Amino acid sequence: MARVVRPFEVSLHVVHPDVDPESITAALGVAPKIQYRAGDRRRRLDGKLLDGVYSRSHWVHSMDLSGVTDLVSFLEELLRRLEIHGELFKRISASGGRTELFCGIYAESGWDEVIPHRLFAGLGELKVDLRLDGYPKAHEKADRPPFPSSRPGAQPSRREQNPA
Repeated sequence: MARVVRPFEVSLHVVHPDVDPESITAALGVAPKIQYRAGDRRRRLDGKLLDGVYSRSHWVHSMDLSGVTDLVSFLEELLRRLEIHGELFKRISASGGRTELFCGIYAESGWDEVIPHRLFAGLGELKVDLRLDGYPKAHEKADRPPFPSSRPGAQPSRREQNPA
């Protein structure tokens, strides 16, 4: 049976009670698409100020997927690249934060993908969660933000506010 190629996107999220997002940028050496620090005034993506302040720091980097067609192969390669930052992710977890790989998958019909146990084990060793979100193909990719709470004015999800 031929493998069905489906569009997807991947982003790395760090959520923490008080870490300075600039320290995440410096440690990982990649620029965030979104970053804010606990205590910063809330704002929409267009920069307009909102009421209140962020209760947690949040840092997000969207992966460049140019030419990438296989999610699992990409995640396995990404795991190898993340392993050199393992101590950072473990410190984030030990100090009350979390690191998450968000994967949004667009499918016309059912989606079936085998995620090898080695990938789960490697992410677990790093204290990095894997989030898989599926979207119907009719829900156009261009109309959807690349991660859950990025819609203008959106509030962090309960999980983002209070990770368990």
